Amino acid sequence: MNKGSADAILVKFDKSGTTEWIKDIGGSDSDRLNSVQQTSDGGYVAACSSDSTDGDFTGIRNKDTGGAIIIKFNKNGTTEWIKNFSDSGFAGSEFSSVQQTSDGGYVAAGTSFLKGGYLVAGYEKMLLVKFNKSGTSEWFKGFGGAKCGDKFNSVQQTSDGGYVAVGDSTDGATLIKSDNTAITVDSTVLRPTGVNASAVSKIDLVSTQLTNTGNNTAIFKYKILNTAGINITQKIPASQIKAAASVNSSITLDPLTGTGTITFTASYDFSKPISITLIDSESSITKTSTLNN
Repeated sequence: MNKGSADAILVKFDKSGTTEWIKDIGGSDSDRLNSVQQTSDGGYVAACSSDSTDGDFTGIRNKDTGGAIIIKFNKNGTTEWIKNFSDSGFAGSEFSSVQQTSDGGYVAAGTSFLKGGYLVAGYEKMLLVKFNKSGTSEWFKGFGGAKCGDKFNSVQQTSDGGYVAVGDSTDGATLIKSDNTAITVDSTVLRPTGVNASAVSKIDLVSTQLTNTGNNTAIFKYKILNTAGINITQKIPASQIKAAASVNSSITLDPLTGTGTITFTASYDFSKPISITLIDSESSITKTSTLNN
């Protein structure tokens, strides 16, 4: 039955566990199915990873270390179509889970081994992709930091039309809630007891210089970390962080983007450095940095 070093196998059993049929999908390399769900038409959709470019995957262009693939079968296990998200320019992506969505399409979750480019910097990003009912991708979203080891293991559509996915991360087991356009609603890193996920442990001024945005305004970037070293900037309201500069000015903070905007209340020589201080009003943790223009 094997067509290569390892084949993807789909097996249908009756209610007593007796095998009704077996479908072998593969090429000359390593292929596997990671997840399957019955679809509304009585068929099946499966999440697949493939290194093959021949056999059943002829014409499915994989990149480097494998392809993130979904396969649609009819009720008898006959392949209707195979779609590879790696065709979109992702190197070595893999889907671990796929579910049919309320609009008749599909949502798949897994990992991408892409470095930089389409997703965020670093290897192995959590990958969430929405497909229409024909298997054409509608949007994608990458989650994760700059380290290796981020992967979604399972995804489900939620009652509000969004999605919830769980996986592994270098930051810990991760639960992410997304709306139906892939905007992150909530991201939670699940940590052992004793780690306060919302407690401010460190404030960093990411920028080394100010960026002028107007005649009397400039911006800088900042981030806030919790006791586990997780970036929690979006969870800390601007009202909790006191901001001041060494010149006559006012500062507003935007936690969603981690951006501080400084508005000068008097004329200022932009060639001179500015000292900016951020203070967490709850913990009194303070960060002061001198930024050049």
